Amino acid sequence: MFTPLAGKLAASVGARSSLLIGTGLFLAACAGFFGFHDSVVGMAMLVVIVSIATAFAYTALSNLFVEFVPEHSTSETIGSQSVVRTAAMAVGTSIATVLLASLVVPGTSTPTVATLGAVCALLVTMCAVTIILALGIKYENR
Repeated sequence: MFTPLAGKLAASVGARSSLLIGTGLFLAACAGFFGFHDSVVGMAMLVVIVSIATAFAYTALSNLFVEFVPEHSTSETIGSQSVVRTAAMAVGTSIATVLLASLVVPGTSTPTVATLGAVCALLVTMCAVTIILALGIKYENR
């Protein structure tokens, strides 16, 4: 639903803006966990925000490559980006799983709220890194 909006934004002002909006929304949602982790309505709102953020970020990634990679290399670059994105999702999921399994309620396999907070802190950190990298993108007139 938000992918067309993200695409129009990327086309009008550049894909970096779409990436920054998506990452900012994701960062806000992850940070929001600390205030809303005990509210079903709050958590549902955060899931919606993360979904919107993902639409913006995924739309931006492919468009960024189209903006910066020579036309004859676009296919290879987009293919490589898919492989790297899939590998990063696997590694990120593994790290989150280790965090979730590391601190559990004694005698159970249920993660503590602090463990969930650690996962969100990791995501907030990765969002901050993404924002720094995105701000480092230099646009040139072609």
